[in-house]
Amino acid sequence: MSPISDQDDEPASWALKVVSKSNLTRSKARQKLTSEIKIHRSLHHENIVRFVRYFEDKENVYIMLEICHN
Repeated sequence: MSPISDQDDEPASWALKVVSKSNLTRSKARQKLTSEIKIHRSLHHENIVRFVRYFEDKENVYIMLEICHN
């Protein structure tokens, strides 16, 4: 698997928010996560962490975000 990058020759670093699907058993919890993803992907501002994408597997939902350094 090759790293994701903004440019073909330079790998990028990302932060992952991992949410266990066992915490999403209630409809309201799943709805809150879906809303968080929809809102975050629509925000584009220099002072807001950039949303990259989300994906899931059998056990977790992963939200990939721009990494923030001190």
